[in-house]
Amino acid sequence: SCDLSKFAKIIKATQTHRPKVLKEVEVFHLNIEDLKVYGFHGWYKEERVVGQWYSFDLTLEIANSNSSEVQLSDTINYESISSTVKEIMKDSYKLIEELAFKVYGQIKKENKGVLKLAVRVSKVNPPVNGVGSTSIVINPNGIKAF
Repeated sequence: SCDLSKFAKIIKATQTHRPKVLKEVEVFHLNIEDLKVYGFHGWYKEERVVGQWYSFDLTLEIANSNSSEVQLSDTINYESISSTVKEIMKDSYKLIEELAFKVYGQIKKENKGVLKLAVRVSKVNPPVNGVGSTSIVINPNGIKAF
């Protein structure tokens, strides 16, 4: 876990005013890609006992505050998003669809600044001969994601 207050101070010290182009942007897309978490999910008991790697890709659409100064509070803290995913992964789900819907719902619930959200959950190396990965995408708003 990093100290975000140091990050905010660095931003403030290097750029206290937003460039004009940023003031004109109404929304931002924050992409969190290839968040790897080990979990114990799957239809088969062995998957829930041995576990396997999962990869998460998320696209969050957030409104631009249009304030003249750059603030960490103007965006979504992707460290907290990562923590939410890791916390959800502590539970066990038989289907990655359940897992994806849980992640989607919890992120929307905890982050009121998220206007739209897309979540892709991939099971890396599933126990199916010849399949490299499987994934499910939750993208009800059809935003350009990942």
